[in-house]
Amino acid sequence: MNSGTTQIPETSETSRASAAMVSARLDRLPATRYIWKLIILLSLGAFFEIYDISLTASLSPGLIRAGIFHAGLKGLFGLTDQATFAAATFLGLFIGTVAFASVADRYGRRAIFTISLLWYAAATVVMALQSNAVMIDVSRFIASIGIGVELVTIDSYIAELVPKQIRAERSLSTTPFN
Repeated sequence: MNSGTTQIPETSETSRASAAMVSARLDRLPATRYIWKLIILLSLGAFFEIYDISLTASLSPGLIRAGIFHAGLKGLFGLTDQATFAAATFLGLFIGTVAFASVADRYGRRAIFTISLLWYAAATVVMALQSNAVMIDVSRFIASIGIGVELVTIDSYIAELVPKQIRAERSLSTTPFN
């Protein structure tokens, strides 16, 4: 019952070889307007992501003035409201980057970037609608998981999109030994 073709089982060696072929093909592709548009949009996403993280410290005084956070009062985990807000942010970032870093490798960078951006946006809208410190902290934690996923996805996605010639020129010109 032989059909005349021999099927070679895929081994790790053949999968590495095909991955190398795909990588080489991507490196030979020219830098098109579409690629540069993606790079600019991803960079804009990265800008707003870093902007959001930097707002963590400046949001607390506004929340105190609004009467949602209370200065010096112990809240969640025995920390002040401001410290809990910062801790929720960075815990979410940590979990987002560590737990979900490989998800983009498995399901595709574009899809995971889009999902994490929507995740972050939805959680931020929910956070804006909260009126007590605990729910703001929980919403911030959930939003920060989305930002953490974006952190690792954007960096690797941009590195893959930038043409090899430009990556090579840039990395050679910035080495400290030149």
